[in-house]
Parts: sequence; C-alpha cells; structure tokens
Amino acid sequence: MNSNELERVPTLQELREQAKLTQEQLSRQMNVGLRIVTDWEQGRKTPSLKNFFALAKTLRVSPKKLAISLGLDVSSVPDDLGGEAS
Repeated sequence: MNSNELERVPTLQELREQAKLTQEQLSRQMNVGLRIVTDWEQGRKTPSLKNFFALAKTLRVSPKKLAISLGLDVSSVPDDLGGEAS
C-alpha cells in the first residue's frame, strides 16, 4: 500500500453510504431538496454553515473530516461537534 492510499479521504458520497443512507433519506433528514444533496456530492455547491454542522452530525463524522471530504480549508474547523454528536 502506498502513502496515497493511506491518506485517502472518503468522498461525501462514501460518508453517506457508510452511514447507510440514500441521497433521498439524507435530504429528508437534512430538510433539503434531493438536488442539493446531489450538488454537494458532485462538488457543485457547498453546504451552508448551518447545514455543514447538521450534515456532520447526521453522518456521524467530525466537522474536520467532513470539511476534508468537501475539499474545504480545515484550518479553523473544530475537530468535533462539542459533544453534540451521538
């Protein structure tokens, strides 16, 4: 295994699939349209700050991991949700 494989970050789609959610289920849980979830996964749009943290919580991942998956700057993203994640 090379170093690129060790550092590979899952995509938003992979995080959703790991959470065992379809796009439709995620869109309902997030109270957004299905097209929005598709746009997030395909990199056409970025979640709002409110949706970003709700998405991390719904997928049960740290905000930092989600930010990396979305290709965002993680320098000021917290490592966790401050105990809010279940």
